[in-house]
Amino acid sequence: MDLKPTLTRLFDQVADAEQEYIDSLTPAERQANGTLAAWAPKETLAHMAVWQERIARNFTAGLHGGELVHYENYLELNDQDCLANSKLSWDECLTKALTGRAMVRQLFDSLSESELLRVDVVPWQESRPVWKVLVGNIVDHPVSHLCMLYNARGDHEKALQLQEQTTQALLDLDPDPVWQGTARYNLACVYALSERKEKAIQLLEEALKLNPQLMDWSQKDTDLDSLRQEPAYLALYPK
Repeated sequence: MDLKPTLTRLFDQVADAEQEYIDSLTPAERQANGTLAAWAPKETLAHMAVWQERIARNFTAGLHGGELVHYENYLELNDQDCLANSKLSWDECLTKALTGRAMVRQLFDSLSESELLRVDVVPWQESRPVWKVLVGNIVDHPVSHLCMLYNARGDHEKALQLQEQTTQALLDLDPDPVWQGTARYNLACVYALSERKEKAIQLLEEALKLNPQLMDWSQKDTDLDSLRQEPAYLALYPK
């Protein structure tokens, strides 16, 4: 597989999905302010962009001998970002979103195939190659938030369509069981949020078999709360 052209198509697909969501927003949805527990669209889009900028700066620094920043307190940062972004106008948040997307895309476009495979650029990225970290930031993270926004609006079918399309593309990228399990897990979460419990539990079971590291988190993940009392879900966690 030629990695860079494949990733280029996937990144374009997600950028188009983000733009489609932006175009679908009503004036009231664009101006709404959220809370720390429930971000509004403008805060969510700005949040995605802020992390794209942080990742782009870190990898640029790592590739060229600059100073890296380890964002260990990312949950605290998310809250701080939300409060700051809620004070911004829709146009200001949209500008942030487009700037962040362009910044991380510029980084990707500048990388060679060999640089995409490097595992030593950012030490705490758990020996993952650059391309996997970028996929997490350019694909997984935005799609997860877009699905949450669609679900919050009640458009469960659109959320499922987007996550299913993305999951299939991710499954085709790497046969590694951990990668395969994580992709299925993310799809299970969207099914659970859409009250498609049987399908969610089926995917969750597949995910946990492929990537047992998800076992502990899956029992705390609020995306799966709708499944907690289901016998088939409980059977996944023998005592």
